[in-house]
Amino acid sequence: MKTQRKIITDRPKISDKEILSLRKPFKEILKNYYSGASMFNGGFSSITTWTLGGLAVLIVGTLFYFAVNPPAEKFNSTDTGIIIYDTVSDSLKSPDNLSGRKINPPFGDYIAFESFKVRNNKKSHKLTTKNGTTIFIPRNAFEDSAGNNITSNIRIMYRDFYNPLDFFLSGIPMDYDSSGIKYTFTSAGMFEINANSEGRQLYLKKGKEIKIEFVSNMTETYNFYHYDTVANKWEFSYREGKSSKKEIEDINERLDYTYGLDVPDSVTPQEKDFMKIIRLVNAENLKVGRADNYAFPANRTMLKDTPFEGIDSLTLEIDDGQDFDENYYSVVWDSVFLQGDAGDLKLVLQKSEKKLIFDVTPCIDKTKYSEAKAKYKLSLKEEKQRIKDRENREKEIAKLNKLVDKWTLTRSISILELGIFNFDNPLYKPKFALKGADITDQNGNRLYVDRIFVTQPGSNTLWNYSFQWLYANPSMVKNIGWVVTRDKKLAIIFPENFQKISEKTTIANVYESDKGIEVLKKLLK
Repeated sequence: MKTQRKIITDRPKISDKEILSLRKPFKEILKNYYSGASMFNGGFSSITTWTLGGLAVLIVGTLFYFAVNPPAEKFNSTDTGIIIYDTVSDSLKSPDNLSGRKINPPFGDYIAFESFKVRNNKKSHKLTTKNGTTIFIPRNAFEDSAGNNITSNIRIMYRDFYNPLDFFLSGIPMDYDSSGIKYTFTSAGMFEINANSEGRQLYLKKGKEIKIEFVSNMTETYNFYHYDTVANKWEFSYREGKSSKKEIEDINERLDYTYGLDVPDSVTPQEKDFMKIIRLVNAENLKVGRADNYAFPANRTMLKDTPFEGIDSLTLEIDDGQDFDENYYSVVWDSVFLQGDAGDLKLVLQKSEKKLIFDVTPCIDKTKYSEAKAKYKLSLKEEKQRIKDRENREKEIAKLNKLVDKWTLTRSISILELGIFNFDNPLYKPKFALKGADITDQNGNRLYVDRIFVTQPGSNTLWNYSFQWLYANPSMVKNIGWVVTRDKKLAIIFPENFQKISEKTTIANVYESDKGIEVLKKLLK
């Protein structure tokens, strides 16, 4: 009669720990071998015994290796999927630490990584992201968690965050503690970078560094931080120098340069005298040369408020065909003045009740005219150059503005480890903070939320509060706020609703998460 045995098909898979507990130390195996050999009194030759013993050890070792190290995933050059790993090595080496991780994206990994495939680790590589950031990967830079050198294909994972909505969706805390005082970051940009190969998370070797030209549109000087996901806090690295802002400073300096176009004329805002002379001569309202007929000298008082004001050494020639007596020169007139316009200028001689009026033509000396003509030619040349300079300046401004619009400012850094990094300055609290309030939806139902997020126009800052929140004086600055409801919807507090707080209650518009994110994008532009 055959013995029936029950075959258990749903037995749990043996763990690595159990495998290790069953494997005997090599010294104990040798001890048993020597003991067994004496018992059999040479039943096996020493060669045979050693062969069987070695084979047993090899089999156990092989089974253990494949249990602990399953076959690695082959690198597929056509694979476009993204594998997301924790970027801090200590967290991966100590899984228990992950339970306290504070990076909690509200709607999952909404901000995707860019994936760059590096064919091998034997030469350096230059990578450029969609925003223009440049990443320089040195040769032979990576190792796995066991310290093994990596020569196989590598995938570099990168993503960046530039505005309060990015910070919110990333789930990365923007709080900073310094000497027990809590601050909130105002950011010039944040990025995350990691690497993997054949299913393994990779790390930078000691002594290796990745150089990054990080694209940013903030011109101030910032601190540089690295986020420690084990300690769940930002670690200060260094304060930026001016060199990281050199390009934008050069642009601003070039934009400020006026090429002399905005410098006013040195002596008077009115038309220069030599330009008046040329204009009047060209219009035949001013005669060049000495007078051919009777003439009177013209002084500054007579020329005041006429088109000839400011021109020295003019004489007033009496036009032909008029009844002028040379004895008029010997008369002491009560007043002598001019009236009329250029081309119809009249000389008035008055004494008591007698008043004489003559048509006159102003005359200028040839030498003075020649001087005015030379200055006029120089002026035309300078004006032509000013026009050219103005056109060049406008082109330069258009070009530079276009560059600024494309975020030509790059912040140069070198990192010695992979992870999350930030260009930030800590702020103590929002401006004009006053008091708290409850939040309801459009129907008056109270929203029970864990945190509220608030940002303000002109500040690349995302404040968040737990049990109470602050809003700014609406007459001074506008606020935009939002919360994630318990059922994972997005409730947005528009600026006008901050101004309509009644009995410590304000209204939020509730959206499904995707719709709410689109609304926030438009609101934060």
